[in-house]
Amino acid sequence: MNRLERVGETLRATLNTLAVEAPQWLTSIADPEWFKRYGRRIENFNLPKTETARTQLATEIGADGKKLLQAIEGSDARAELIKLESVKLFRRMWEEQFVEADGKLRFREVKEMPSPAALIISPYDSEA
Repeated sequence: MNRLERVGETLRATLNTLAVEAPQWLTSIADPEWFKRYGRRIENFNLPKTETARTQLATEIGADGKKLLQAIEGSDARAELIKLESVKLFRRMWEEQFVEADGKLRFREVKEMPSPAALIISPYDSEA
């Protein structure tokens, strides 16, 4: 699973958990585009083929993740939502993969990331 697949699939897994655990809350904050982007499994074969399009998708996933994390932080249900394993895992992955500089969100350069042994590999298992 490549980096773009991992972050997209981790966001997808988190949205799926929230759809079960806090459906009304999720409906109230979800962007309609999220269903299109995260409604099916994110795999390399259905990712954009050009590097430019992949970079654009990474930016969109990063912005979606930022919006979701900010919504969780500002929510009356924050105390319950931040306890969900998928939310914890997503927050950790988002922080290891993205950085915001000068108001722009981007994938971290490899040299800016934690060591490979510390990276999250699976969106479904924090120990993998």
